[in-house]
Amino acid sequence: MTALAGEPGREAGSVTARLLAVSHTGEHSGAEVVLRRLLRAATEAGWVVSAASPEGPMAEALRQDGVVVHLLPDLKLPSGPAPLAAAQLGVRQVVAAIRLRRPVGSADTVVVNGLLGLGALLPFRRRARVVWLVHDVIERRDRLFFLRLFRRAAGLTVAVSDATAAPLRARGL
Repeated sequence: MTALAGEPGREAGSVTARLLAVSHTGEHSGAEVVLRRLLRAATEAGWVVSAASPEGPMAEALRQDGVVVHLLPDLKLPSGPAPLAAAQLGVRQVVAAIRLRRPVGSADTVVVNGLLGLGALLPFRRRARVVWLVHDVIERRDRLFFLRLFRRAAGLTVAVSDATAAPLRARGL
């Protein structure tokens, strides 16, 4: 895609689209492989692609793909007592939001690769087109809690399978 037709002030074919991908973890497994394939396809289609990720195998793989990487804190749920873990994650979400301010402002579309990355994008929900790429079946109590907190960050939710989509549809997504 080379343009954002239908955007106010943008003519079809006039602007190269800019995509920011947000990975909540620095690990590199199945969900991250899917995200890398999406970013490669976007690059091949003419998008300018960048990413935000914690340091680790994912950030290194993205750099090898030629993607500019903005570093984030790890946004996985820490181990330990639930209230303390949630508080630690909250602090990391705030730090991530601060670090995302400029990259999000430069993007036309933001793809967040997981539930726990959404929290850092809540401050930008009215300024950015945020797409949540869902890989997990969200049924655990702690994940449902975070879903209630963060769901407003995404304007569009895309599930990778019917199994991941079913619990989200049941909750109005």
